[in-house]
Amino acid sequence: MTCMINSTAEIDEDYAIEKMDYVQNYDAQKCTPANNSKDPIDYGGNLHWSKHQQNIVFSGQFWGGCLTVLPSMLLIQKYPAKYVYLIVIFLYTLSNSLTPLFAQHLGYQATFVVRFLMGMSDGFVTPSINTFISQWFPVNERSTALGLNAIGEQLAGVTESPLAALFCQSSFGWPAVFYVAGIIGTIWCTIWLFAGSSNPYECRKITEKERNYLLSANGSNLKKQATSSWRNVPFKAIFTSIPFLAQLQCHFLMCFSSALLETYLPTYFKEVLLLGVITVSRIIVNGKANENSRTVSTFHYRISSTC
Repeated sequence: MTCMINSTAEIDEDYAIEKMDYVQNYDAQKCTPANNSKDPIDYGGNLHWSKHQQNIVFSGQFWGGCLTVLPSMLLIQKYPAKYVYLIVIFLYTLSNSLTPLFAQHLGYQATFVVRFLMGMSDGFVTPSINTFISQWFPVNERSTALGLNAIGEQLAGVTESPLAALFCQSSFGWPAVFYVAGIIGTIWCTIWLFAGSSNPYECRKITEKERNYLLSANGSNLKKQATSSWRNVPFKAIFTSIPFLAQLQCHFLMCFSSALLETYLPTYFKEVLLLGVITVSRIIVNGKANENSRTVSTFHYRISSTC
């Protein structure tokens, strides 16, 4: 978003007045770049959206994710997980690739729609991954698989910020961030279509020895998932469980801090501290690196505990 918005343009009369008052009355509280300019540094953005419009676009993905988290578990149990996951990742990739077109030609309302669709797809990701782990990893290896998945997510967060900053400064501009991600997503979907499998029963690319090992380790779990029903889920016991509520609180705080770090903090660095795009990406990477160190430490502890 920081690269998409033209912060040096006066979006409307009210915003221009508010900005002028801020510069006149609170100039001492703002950092000033080397050229003594008091305006935000232009990252090459060409969208003239107000703060309210930007917040609406930001919220789209979060609302979409909230809508599909619970239904996603039902659909994954009812239909083959491979194809459910393929469809949602393809929808996410398509919505992401359409973002520049919608933002530049259809406005922030249309951009909110594609962000909402991305959020709906995102709500399927974690339940799908947990389903694959439960079917492809024995019980004593699942904590390791979850740790590897967490490390992969953190590494993606570390690499995306500097790459996006480089694209923003290049001649391709900020749309290249979405198009490159769309190309990578399309390649992944193609590979997953031919190489992915919902469970060891359906996979033709593993040996009989591997299949027998996985089925002997997870056979009862696979049968339980095939015959499970929402009526058998002890929802009351779950939502009154102290460990579950503690985990829910921890996950909420983690998501809140990640959203603040990745979504809103870059805008603050750009428009208040007047930092360049490369500097902002370095700060974000440092924050994500600290988070990664905790994840790696937890992963090492899990490995040590299982050995």
